[in-house]
Amino acid sequence: MSDLGATPELEPWDCPRCGHHNVERNCAFCRYVIDPAGPPPASVETSETTSGTATGPAPRRRPVARIVVTAIVVALLAAAALVLLGRRSGHSYPATWDPRVADVANFVAGARGLTFKHPVPVDFLSVAAYRKVTSTSEQGLSAKDRRKLQQALETLRAVGLVSGNVDLLKQFNTLNGEGTLAFYDDTHKRVRVKGTAVSPALRVTLAHELTHVLQDQHFGLSGIRKEGDSGAASAYRALAEGDADRIEQKYVDTLGQADKASYDAEQATESTRGKAQLASVPPALVSFFAAPYALGDQFVDTIDQARGGSGVDTAFRAPPHSEKPLLDPFVYPSGDKVVKVSRPKLTAGEKLVDKGDFGAVAWYLVLASRVDPHRALAAVDGWGGDAYVAFNRAGRTCVRIDTAGTDQGATTVLGGAMTEWAKTMPAGAARVTTGATIEVDSCDPGAKAASAGAGASTDLLTLPASRAAIAVDAIKAGATERAAQCFSHRVVNLLTIKQLESSDAELEASGLAVRIRDIAAGCRSAG
Repeated sequence: MSDLGATPELEPWDCPRCGHHNVERNCAFCRYVIDPAGPPPASVETSETTSGTATGPAPRRRPVARIVVTAIVVALLAAAALVLLGRRSGHSYPATWDPRVADVANFVAGARGLTFKHPVPVDFLSVAAYRKVTSTSEQGLSAKDRRKLQQALETLRAVGLVSGNVDLLKQFNTLNGEGTLAFYDDTHKRVRVKGTAVSPALRVTLAHELTHVLQDQHFGLSGIRKEGDSGAASAYRALAEGDADRIEQKYVDTLGQADKASYDAEQATESTRGKAQLASVPPALVSFFAAPYALGDQFVDTIDQARGGSGVDTAFRAPPHSEKPLLDPFVYPSGDKVVKVSRPKLTAGEKLVDKGDFGAVAWYLVLASRVDPHRALAAVDGWGGDAYVAFNRAGRTCVRIDTAGTDQGATTVLGGAMTEWAKTMPAGAARVTTGATIEVDSCDPGAKAASAGAGASTDLLTLPASRAAIAVDAIKAGATERAAQCFSHRVVNLLTIKQLESSDAELEASGLAVRIRDIAAGCRSAG
């Protein structure tokens, strides 16, 4: 049995400290795991290393402009997202791959360990044509569609994630059309690409999208919609994105020096452009849009490190039952159980608008946008299950969410965080009732109500994503899963989001490095 202090066999890579692969986070964490008793080598420069995940909507490898369109459907935004779904049609497949993508397809099949059952069409579209495919015109909306969009907006205001008048259709079009370079359309079984120039960055994007093709042909992506807007569907979507990111990074690692330089330059330009394009989109929408990438990457990495590629295949065949493993991958599969919660009842005069489960990720973002993110994450770690209804009462859109913890103690902690959240909402908007389950009633305070909270931020994804990333590093360093979980939880509980993005030198200067080494030693003994 390996322990937290075991020295791993390091792969040669570009981290000067430990040779650790995928250096987007602070290598001090790797070093402390490998040698918790000693400081990092004095000769190593630390100013450019960072911990956790990079800031922005997609914390690993994927800049803000390269979010894939298929990730948009989430429970809170279901009514609006339905407007964007296309209609099914018959499928016809080419005999061979488009020559522009054939080499990428061959790489993806080999790296993923699966064989394509057949090629699919790859449409290289002009920017205008791509925008048309990925957006919905206001003129094409029915009266029913408009009501759904308005109800979605009012639901978001009811849980405190947005305030004021937000043009959801415009924001969805921005996320789908401006915030993506390509996507695999699993309804029509074809890849859509923005532009016609086959650059290194586009080939990397295609590696991601063609992985989705393999997933669809072997495991079925269209089946996600059969789950509706449940937490299980969200978790499956994140699994698909994390797996595709994994193969995408393998492709990046094969690029020659010139192509890598071109790719990096395109990434930098694209990231700057993407941030500017998404600057007007409410952070809550970007957070939900980004969650499958920020959290899916780490979820898949944890499975891959603990159980290898076959473990990822197993996860597709027996996917998580809820979003909870996205926040803490160690609950999958052994602890991935959902407490059944009855749907809240409607009373006289209340008309049903929507129903379903709210989900652990949604609860984390809702709570963390208004209370301390560490407290929010700790509370949601005890999430067991929930059910919600959205309804109209006296002309107002309201939500009623019943939530249970994994046990009564966890329910009490969740109830405390939700009560604190309710106090930050506009006066009279939210009410929390605690007991065997927690019931939250909250109504849209209206477009003129001021927001008392900071609003969901993509930075909030840093806590759960960093926690999983640190655990992956620990496992790579030879830690047991138990020791890795202990270490990652305690480090993230110790550090603020800003500190998670600090350099090694800053951690040493603040004295936090010593405390991290103490945590490593304690978890190594416990593991």
